[in-house]
Amino acid sequence: MVDVSRSIGVSPERTLLRALKRLDSPDGRLGLVLFSDIAYELFPPGTPGTELRPIERFFRPLKGRKTSSGDPVFPVTPWDDSFRGGTQISTGIKAAWDALKRDGIRNGAILLVSDLATEPDDIQHVAELGIAMRRAGVEMRILGLAPKPSDKALFGRIFGADSFVDEAPPVGVGGLAHRLRARLTAPLPWALVGAALGLLAALAANELVCGRLALPGRTA
Repeated sequence: MVDVSRSIGVSPERTLLRALKRLDSPDGRLGLVLFSDIAYELFPPGTPGTELRPIERFFRPLKGRKTSSGDPVFPVTPWDDSFRGGTQISTGIKAAWDALKRDGIRNGAILLVSDLATEPDDIQHVAELGIAMRRAGVEMRILGLAPKPSDKALFGRIFGADSFVDEAPPVGVGGLAHRLRARLTAPLPWALVGAALGLLAALAANELVCGRLALPGRTA
């Protein structure tokens, strides 16, 4: 579950790219939800980790390009026009959990990759989801993208201080998915609309409003 809101800065983008590359494993099985003010399921649970490769380039700075302030320039993404409002982390969490339930995945795990800067009116929704997930036995892991101490403390109170990880755990044999006994479905046919950090889950709340995002195909 990956935060693609505009509050994410340059250094966190590098952390995010490293996480994507770490999850890019042929024996890994995962799902991906992108979110900002709304959430979108890019890959369903059970997708091979290698399906992350086509989207990694969107988190890699363009060579030789800088902004007027000297910051790196990133490629335009297919979701730039879809995520415009303030961050609502609860939409991503709900979409990820809904996908796990939809696909019948028990003991699944969700990885939240975010700076944890959600809108004030969203905090209660996040807390309610946290309580419900604990009762259901759903594991939450958080890879913080340079979060403010106050935001990290808040999410630590909701999901537990031990929910934070320093890097994206592997999801191949012996990785997080196996350690948490996450039983994922068999790989689905490759379709670029369908991974991720969101890790074992995703179904977008905005699917009723927007069509699926069209991503570029993989080049030979």
